[in-house]
Amino acid sequence: MQIKHWKSPAIAIAGNILDYYDFLLFVHLGHLLLPLFMPLMSDKQSHLLSLFLFGIIFLVRPIGAYLIGRISDLIDRKKALSLSVLWAAIATMGLALLPTYDSIGITATLLLIGFRILQGMSVGGEYPTAGTFLMESYPKHRGLLSGLLSASSSLGSLLAFVFAWFCLKEGSPDWLWRVAFLLGGIASLASYLLRKNLSAIPALVAPQEQLIYPRHIAMITTLLLGMLISIFSWLPTTYTYFYFTKILYTTQELALAATFIAIILQIILKPILGMLSTRFQDFSYYVGVCFLSIPLILLGFYWVTQGQIKGQIPLVIVAAMLSAPVHSVMNRLFAKENRSRSVNLLFILGACMGGLAPALLGFVVDTTGYHFFPAIFCVIIVLIGGGLLTYFSYAYHTSRC
Repeated sequence: MQIKHWKSPAIAIAGNILDYYDFLLFVHLGHLLLPLFMPLMSDKQSHLLSLFLFGIIFLVRPIGAYLIGRISDLIDRKKALSLSVLWAAIATMGLALLPTYDSIGITATLLLIGFRILQGMSVGGEYPTAGTFLMESYPKHRGLLSGLLSASSSLGSLLAFVFAWFCLKEGSPDWLWRVAFLLGGIASLASYLLRKNLSAIPALVAPQEQLIYPRHIAMITTLLLGMLISIFSWLPTTYTYFYFTKILYTTQELALAATFIAIILQIILKPILGMLSTRFQDFSYYVGVCFLSIPLILLGFYWVTQGQIKGQIPLVIVAAMLSAPVHSVMNRLFAKENRSRSVNLLFILGACMGGLAPALLGFVVDTTGYHFFPAIFCVIIVLIGGGLLTYFSYAYHTSRC
């Protein structure tokens, strides 16, 4: 692709970076913000509310995914992308400018919850819709663009991580968190204005190759991929941070270093693996990845249970292998008329189910003391996934003979 043709893909990918920055910044700063907007609560009540605010995102993300997907299918991909980043801009600017509880009372708490719900709906529709736009507009480069889009989520996570670190650093001004949200909101608003003029390059558009699968197989596959990718994307960050700090009682610096390494490696690996995945004609790529993941999972968790941050490396490789080409595969499973809403809803539903895994694994390890349980759980998950995908791939090739 010529450099001049990268403008539209860059705008689409940049919007996803900002959406994930806006979304995850609140996660990193939650324990700083909650006392400002609900100070009358006890520590236990505040902790429960923070869990509620995190959990409610898993409920509203599918709603946002379906609404944005429906607009994408019935009206226009570009309008859907513009709307998703506009929701993010409104929510993030609102959080940046929101008066505290001391100023407006319970209204501050309600507005905080409302803005958080809007952020969840935005991130639910943004990522898969951007993938559909890129895969349809630039099919010759679908592997690379799928990898870059996946990496952009990790980059947004990294930016949120860095800005939150500055806000939480000892001696930082009390108002610095507002600047972090304000910058995200302004950047998202700029992305909205750019996306209004987003366009594909007609010379690059080619007929979309479709994998001829029965609809129920396409639906199960998309749901399964969303769940697998979500589980393994959160493991090297959310779960290992919890494990290092709460189970092994290592220093926070070590846990933060492990998280930082995981994010950086994903940003590097995903575009490379996305390009390599185009050598495979259907999702037989994923069959190989599932079974190749087993020794990597066992090795990674063995090192992690020893308190060694190098355990992040095998786990990140698994996460990157799974997520890099996902848009390239999913968007060839459905006809264009209902592609966006099908991909959006099913992928996000799977991702929401997978997103519960770190909490589940942490609870089991904490209560049973069996530190290797997450490895067994993940091996079982990839065996089930690999088995189903093997069957689907066999059925696809048999139907074409």
